[in-house]
Amino acid sequence: MSTASASAHAHINTSMETASNSSINTTPVNTRSAQFTPQQHQQQYIYSPTPVYMQSPVQLGSQMSLQGPPHPGNPHQISILADHDIQRIVDSLKISLKDEINAIVNVAIQTQVQPLKDELTHLRAKVIHLEGEMDAANQYSRRNCILISNMKELPEENTNDIAIQVAKEGGLDITPSDIDRSHRNGKPKVNKPRDIIVKFVSYKTKHDFMKIRKQLRQRKSQAYINEHLTSFRGELAFQCRLLKKNPKSPVLDTWTYDGNIYIKTEVKGHMIRVNTHNDLVQFGYNPNQSMN
Repeated sequence: MSTASASAHAHINTSMETASNSSINTTPVNTRSAQFTPQQHQQQYIYSPTPVYMQSPVQLGSQMSLQGPPHPGNPHQISILADHDIQRIVDSLKISLKDEINAIVNVAIQTQVQPLKDELTHLRAKVIHLEGEMDAANQYSRRNCILISNMKELPEENTNDIAIQVAKEGGLDITPSDIDRSHRNGKPKVNKPRDIIVKFVSYKTKHDFMKIRKQLRQRKSQAYINEHLTSFRGELAFQCRLLKKNPKSPVLDTWTYDGNIYIKTEVKGHMIRVNTHNDLVQFGYNPNQSMN
């Protein structure tokens, strides 16, 4: 090898060694002795010739540090998060997830639960309508019937004869041929006579019989005459009578006609037809408390 060639080779080796020594900091970093105070920045950086981000988290004093991947600009940069920073991130995630969950639940309610509620409301309204139709049909089947109450019950009695006797007491003449059938209603009672159900052959006879109620009251008859109402309408009429007796209620009078129930709140006012219990709420009826 010539003298010039050897000199050039030695110069290249010297330059590479100098560049290598200047680019690598061989001073070891003691990460365990590093101390951080609250006055310092929330992010601290440690420089090391080896990629410490591949190591497990290290304990820095009383704080647990998280080591992230190296920054593109510096392959040996490590980000340190304090405990309160981690807690702040966790709280922020909780709020974010809570809002997202609430949004998902609200969407589910609107898309799935609400249609079910609407269908349930529709079905309830349909049931109420069908029950009303059934009650109306049941009441119509009793169109020619009346109830005679407070008549002494005898072992060998004839209920047709009792009905004819009550009619004569009120000034109405009827014959056995006007009566389709009659009988006591329900099981025998100890201290109270059962009502007598009378079904007439024609609606006209039943209508004429209902007209003698006023004459019976004037003559102080022991008999009481009422229409044969369904259970629902009978209870509704009973609530109307309770309102009439209540001094706090505006109901002045109540009666039935052809199975329908009416009330009056003014002496010369119009009569009001009552179809359901809800119609009585405005007059003082409380569905949760019986009025005495």
